[in-house]
Amino acid sequence: MPKETHKTLLKLATPAAAGISGFRSKSIRENLGRAISGISDDRVLRALEKFFSRYYVEGVFTPRGLGQGNDGVGFRWRDERRVFVQDSRAGAKSKDVFIHENLGGYLRAELGAFVRAEIVEIENASSLALAKDVLEAGNAIVDALAEKEDALFELWTSTRKVLSEDYIVTLDLVPEALISEVRRNEEQQRSWAILGFDPSSGGTFSIDTKFFSPEFRSKLLGCLRDRARNPDGVMIHADNAAGLRHLLLGRAGGIKCVYIDPPYNTGEAGFTYRDSIDGSAWCSMMHERLELARALLADNGALFVSISDESSSKLRFILDDVFGAKNYVGTIEWNSTKSVTNTQLLATQHTHNFVYVKDSEFFRKRRELFRLSDVPDGFSNPDNDPRGPWKADPFQVGGERPNQLYKVTNPTTGEVYRPRPGCSWKNDFQTFEKLMAEGRIVFGKRGASGPQRKRFWSEAKARGRVAKTWWDDAGTTTGATRMLQDMFGESPFTNPKPVELIKRFIELGTYENDHAVLDFFAGSGTTGHACLELGKPFVLIESGAHFETVLKPRIQKAIFAKRWKNGKPAPDRSSDSDRRENDSRRERVIKYLRLESFDDALERY
Repeated sequence: MPKETHKTLLKLATPAAAGISGFRSKSIRENLGRAISGISDDRVLRALEKFFSRYYVEGVFTPRGLGQGNDGVGFRWRDERRVFVQDSRAGAKSKDVFIHENLGGYLRAELGAFVRAEIVEIENASSLALAKDVLEAGNAIVDALAEKEDALFELWTSTRKVLSEDYIVTLDLVPEALISEVRRNEEQQRSWAILGFDPSSGGTFSIDTKFFSPEFRSKLLGCLRDRARNPDGVMIHADNAAGLRHLLLGRAGGIKCVYIDPPYNTGEAGFTYRDSIDGSAWCSMMHERLELARALLADNGALFVSISDESSSKLRFILDDVFGAKNYVGTIEWNSTKSVTNTQLLATQHTHNFVYVKDSEFFRKRRELFRLSDVPDGFSNPDNDPRGPWKADPFQVGGERPNQLYKVTNPTTGEVYRPRPGCSWKNDFQTFEKLMAEGRIVFGKRGASGPQRKRFWSEAKARGRVAKTWWDDAGTTTGATRMLQDMFGESPFTNPKPVELIKRFIELGTYENDHAVLDFFAGSGTTGHACLELGKPFVLIESGAHFETVLKPRIQKAIFAKRWKNGKPAPDRSSDSDRRENDSRRERVIKYLRLESFDDALERY
């Protein structure tokens, strides 16, 4: 990209600047006149004015931050080949920003269609001459606009610079030779006090390398070696599109599970879009980022997305386009709140959770890998079976199968049983006889009922259980809010997702301890918190200021202790389970980095 082109980029970043946003309806002829010198034919100017004016009033999509400037007019594109950008410095007041990925091709095709429809007349040589002049002048304008837009698009899709890189390391991994320096570091001591770390609580302390000298950091990382190269978690402070592109440099196809809880036009989490453009900013933002996430996902990977009623139809359309409708697994409805709001016509108590996989064929052939852990409820061992606790399952199934309609005689009562009409026994007769010989067929608690089959807890635990589509036992937003209140003294987020819910998604989407989990709308850090409790590696991406005030502190607090109250670690109950939980928090290395923003990149050029 020529440096001369780069010099124009910063000017184009604001609505009032020259370029596309300079085409304002009140002075469009003046703009066109300056753009194309030497046009004396007023018919050409009128035609160009008519063509370019249509983008002020028609269509749905705006290419970049227009409609928020002094003129209040948005220059609009009518197709979907554009990406969404957000000014990270503008915060909650940021504007919707688009960059078109093929502006030149799009506008040339539009201009050609306009000329054919509006100017060319059959057997009229004068109209053909006018059409030629309009195309020549119009394409010159398009070339100028496209050159600048192409430069912006190239900059947007480029890999961003890493501005800083640091580590959170539990104290048990810090070599003894460096401990004295940790004790002398006043900034680290103040940070522990702010986080609420209490030495008397027995929690797992961690240091933040940003408080230490480069020499200390180099010595520490030299001792950690593989732990630093393969940390337990990675946190990226960046726009999520830039963060995802950064991950593609080394993790393409390496993420096993993705969970995201994107904003739904609520005005929260640092993202809003204008209702006046019908959510096109949101759709554009989601489409591009989901495409990047798919490239990161392993072939045996799964995606889980939480979404509200209002945005669910748009999101399903986007997900089907990116992942393919055949890779849609289902929708898990989570009973997210138990309360009822009297002002609503219908009290919304659920949240949709779309489930997609990258390759449905993989899981169709290996269904046992997409399972939740079974629970021991209902298992017992009344007959002291050496194989352990068991549960009596029905031996009758729906559907008539000719080789599974045999008679079964109760050995105690002599009563003969047959399957009900329209049903069969679960196994054929040969398998039934084998099960009888193994003592796996029982006839009720007192031996006076029809046949049932023993299912042992050891088998159920290994096999797992099929997940259902209605979850009302995975926590609530109220409980998740209370957890944040306990950790921080107040809840910095509204309607967060509970750790129990995310742990269950992760359990479904991963089946090995080293399977990595990605969340590129990290928010308050619930996904990272869930991964810490499960012992799974994670990658979190978040652009907001709460990266430093909520996300990173939450991860540090979750490493320190499981239970918190009023921003302080709760007293250790000294139970075996508590001790095991504290043990699981030891020896942790979390890497975090900050990438250059799009605005920083513009200023750099």
